[in-house]
Amino acid sequence: MWHPWKRRIAQLQARVEQLAEQRDNARRELAESRATIVRLAGRNSRLTELLEVAQEAAQDGALDEMGRRLDRALRACARYRAEAAEDRAAAMTAHQRMKQALAELDLARVTGRTDLIRRLDLAERARRSLAEQLATVQAANDAMCRERVPTTRSRIVPKPSEVTR
Repeated sequence: MWHPWKRRIAQLQARVEQLAEQRDNARRELAESRATIVRLAGRNSRLTELLEVAQEAAQDGALDEMGRRLDRALRACARYRAEAAEDRAAAMTAHQRMKQALAELDLARVTGRTDLIRRLDLAERARRSLAEQLATVQAANDAMCRERVPTTRSRIVPKPSEVTR
């Protein structure tokens, strides 16, 4: 026979188990929170250091000089790209002429005109030479652009993602 006090003891034991589970969950969450706090504290200190370095660099004028250098590099790169676009347009014009010449060459072969065949053959050789020169100029432009614009940023200036507002 169940006595009321046995039922009450069972209820209390269930409540104790429930509270123990809640305690364990709270301890896990606390441990996760502490780990997050430690990680964020390290991150904040690193960002503070970077901010101080950036502020010192700004006071020294290093950022202004870097900005001027970057502007010069971007202008040079824009010039190189404009030259490359002009060269590309000239190559496209030469390509169109070459296509016309090949069509005329095919027609001349069909009709047997050797003088036209010789002239068009010379034009084809000139086109190949121009294509090689264009490839050389484009490679040089690309190399100059890569030289002018550094691929890595100086560690004096933090990345935008490293600075919080």
